[in-house]
Amino acid sequence: RNNTLLLSKKASLLIFGIMVIFIVFSLMKSSPMSSAEVDEYINKINKLSHVPGEQHDIEELRRFLSSDDGEAFYTVNLYKYHQHAQYLTVDEPSISGVAAYDKFSQVMVKLLLTNYSYPVFGSNWLDLSDKGWDKIVIVKYRSRRDMAKIFSDPKFSLASKDKWASIKKHDRFVVKALHLPEAYMLLMFLFFIAVSVFFKRRNR
Repeated sequence: RNNTLLLSKKASLLIFGIMVIFIVFSLMKSSPMSSAEVDEYINKINKLSHVPGEQHDIEELRRFLSSDDGEAFYTVNLYKYHQHAQYLTVDEPSISGVAAYDKFSQVMVKLLLTNYSYPVFGSNWLDLSDKGWDKIVIVKYRSRRDMAKIFSDPKFSLASKDKWASIKKHDRFVVKALHLPEAYMLLMFLFFIAVSVFFKRRNR
């Protein structure tokens, strides 16, 4: 039992340490992208394979990256799904639009976390909206450079076929918001308290 408790404590401390490292890196301010960096990422994105609906508005993306201020930002994404996923080839699975989007999300979340970004909110809000949207997702990006890294990743390009097969319509806008590091610290504190209470009860 003591060995199990020791392993559990080590695992909890490891998770706590990973949380601290991730939060520190996600709060670090990035330097603005240079014109050369913007060109490099745009070229990488252009070289990726595209299907109808997957092509970025390159000029708009270039303007967005060129106005980089090094600060974090949030994207608010609204989605309306197809009832059945609309793939362009017959060898793709016959699944619902929601299932196709879930396949894309599994890849996208990993890419976000790898680049110190993450979804902060997601909800199906059919009963709360009269605009015909099925889902809202809010994502925090640490910087525009991190977004560019994700968009230029071949994994993102491959997974996008599932995204665009799932979506009937989509709207997205960018917002700047104040960061509340106190909230991160509170979450870490609550996590540490929960672990301490857990081990205290286990030792009784």
